[in-house]
Amino acid sequence: MADRDDMPADAHARLEQAQSVYKRFYDKHHRDVRFAVGDWVWLRLRHRAPASARRRQPRPRFYGPYRIAEVINEVAYRPELPPRARLHDVFHVGLLNRFVGSPPSAPPALPSVHHGATRPVPNKSPVLDWPEAFAKCLFTGRVNLPHQPHGRTSTASSSATPPSSLRTSCSSRGGEM
Repeated sequence: MADRDDMPADAHARLEQAQSVYKRFYDKHHRDVRFAVGDWVWLRLRHRAPASARRRQPRPRFYGPYRIAEVINEVAYRPELPPRARLHDVFHVGLLNRFVGSPPSAPPALPSVHHGATRPVPNKSPVLDWPEAFAKCLFTGRVNLPHQPHGRTSTASSSATPPSSLRTSCSSRGGEM
């Protein structure tokens, strides 16, 4: 009967012990961030990921910088977003990063949004044709062939050396001349 009376006190002591351990780990990695009206911050739009999952370049993590227009409370801030921005204008402090440097004269535009996600920026890197890729393989030993969807061939590949012989000629030499 005495064990039953001691159980709530024991459970309470163990909960306090667990809370102190969790508090120690939280305080070890916590950074106290506060902004004032007029500070410039970077804005993280993590909930606005680009629609295309097949991006070859990393997407920007932060947009801006934007000036803090109002401090709602310790953890909520209202930045001066561009006109016609289709976002909620109050952000948690975890989505803001302090801007260091000379502030811009006007805040930049936000990325375009389509169905709730930012539109991907088209890749502007040059794509080699099959003959150029073959020549690059012969001279450098490395080749970056353009991606062709299954069932399609480019006009350059049908008139030039077939892709299978490109692979065998490059791989048979081990990438060296």
